[in-house]
Order: sequence, then structure tokens, then C-alpha cells
Amino acid sequence: MTAKRKAWARRALKWLANRALFPIVEGIYAAGFTLVGRLLRPGVRLSPPTGRDRVLVIAPHPDDETLGCGGTIALHSRAGDHVCVLIVTDGASSRAGGLGREEMRRLRHDEAASAMSALAPVELIRLALPEGRWEPEDLQAPLSALIERLKPTLIYTTSCVDFHPEHLKVARVAAQALDALPERTEALIRIYELQVPLTPVLANVVVGISAAEGAKWRALAEYVTQAGSFEWVPRHARYLRKLYGMRSTIEVFWELRPGEYRLLMSRCAEVKPRFRSIRLRPFSDGLAWLMALRARVYLKGIAVGKAHHA
Repeated sequence: MTAKRKAWARRALKWLANRALFPIVEGIYAAGFTLVGRLLRPGVRLSPPTGRDRVLVIAPHPDDETLGCGGTIALHSRAGDHVCVLIVTDGASSRAGGLGREEMRRLRHDEAASAMSALAPVELIRLALPEGRWEPEDLQAPLSALIERLKPTLIYTTSCVDFHPEHLKVARVAAQALDALPERTEALIRIYELQVPLTPVLANVVVGISAAEGAKWRALAEYVTQAGSFEWVPRHARYLRKLYGMRSTIEVFWELRPGEYRLLMSRCAEVKPRFRSIRLRPFSDGLAWLMALRARVYLKGIAVGKAHHA
């Protein structure tokens, strides 16, 4: 077979997979999530923005804020909440498109600004710490100062329910920075998903984002360098609708008090979970939900003070 024919065959197989095989696999999973949702009836609280909150969103990379809670950010802003988005790193370690570190840094800086313009009016702060090359103290001081200034009532951030080292690192520093909040504060922490499902074991808050879904997709479209890594997003959104019995697109969160979040992050290392992410192709989607379920149960126990050392 000539090189030309091989290239044609590869394109044909890719087209067939995208148009026939992948939708079939996704449909099977979607039916499974529908069945599980009807059997389990997972308990979550619908929590639309009130317009009375000061919101801080902590994103390890440019695009994490939109992937994890972009629709919710837009709704908070529309409701009249003050929203501050803190993007911690420059995202320059991405090798998408074969771009060098400096070029990627520049592009992702510009993409973040364009994405927030498309999403909602927010206060955008880009620390631009060099991805993979920063120390906890580089974030600790500015984040603590920001929390002190904003006095947020809602903080959206990552947690140890993740696999990416930068996401985990930011979560550990965030837990330390929360010491700036007085114990009497009414602030709440909302952990968002980034390719690792919270699952009904942990998720306890849902925000319906149908009114802001278009804004979320427009914001994601601004992250041109990362576009190839977003193929899982609509598929995951479909599974969430089926599992939680919602007609509209939703974003799900694990809501904790600051003390519970600090306790979770201080003890999660003892669990050593091996989470699996949702991949670009749908074949292993179920594994992302099923792997480390026992770890999720234990982490929940830690957060609410019911887990003990083995």
C-alpha cells in the first residue's frame, strides 16, 4: 500500500470512528448513567447565584476556570456578585502545536484575557508563575493577601480529587492560605471537577448553567492552543445531565467549610488515591467514575471528621 493510500485509510478510519463508533460508545455510557441516576437518586442541592456573594475562583492554569466552573462564573457575574478569577500559572509547559515555552506563555496569557471577556465581567488576576517551576511560597503570600482583601464568601478551587501535580499543588497552598479567613466566616469552599469526576459520593451542589452555556463555550473557544484537549467536555456534560436527572447542562461541586477543606488537604496524602481522568476518547469513561471510589468515600469521611487512621 502506498503512503497516499495509507493516509487515506487513516482518514477514513478516523472519520468512521468519530461519526459511528464514538457516538455508540457514548450512547451506551449515557444510558448507563441514566439507569444509575434513577437507582441511586443522588442527593444534591440546586444553588443558583444570589447576587449577594463575593466570589474568588482559583485556577491552576489558564482554561481551568472555564472548564471547572465557567458557566457558574458567568451566572455569578450576571446576578451581580463580584467575581475575581485568579489564574496561578502561565500554562507554558503545554506542548500543544509544538510551540516553545515562551510562545505558549504569551499565547495563553492573551487567551485568558479573551476568554474572560467572552465569559463575563470579572476581576482577572494572572500571577503567571512558571508552570512546574514555582514554589508554594510564590503563591502563598499573594493568595493570602487576595483573600484578605476580597473577603470572599464563595471560593471555587481544586482539591486532592485530581491527578495533575499543578492542580494538587495549588490546592495545598489554597488550604494553607485559608488560615487568613477567621473561623466565624460564612465563606464556603466549592471544589470543581477537572477531568476527574467528583461522583455522587462527593458532589453535593449543582448549578444549572443552561443560560450561560453559550458563554462558556465561547470562552473555551478563545483557548485556541488547547482546543484539541476539550473533546471530553460535551460528553461529560451529557453524563452529568443523565446521572442527576437534569434537563439542562449543569456544573457540580463539592461544597465544604474552610476548616473541612483544610482538614481534607492536610490528611488526603494518607489515602494515596489513584484517580483516572476522562480521556479524549470515550472508551474508558466508566473507569474515571469507578476507579478510586473507596478513596472518595474515605476522603469524604476525612472532610466531615468521620475518617480515622487505619
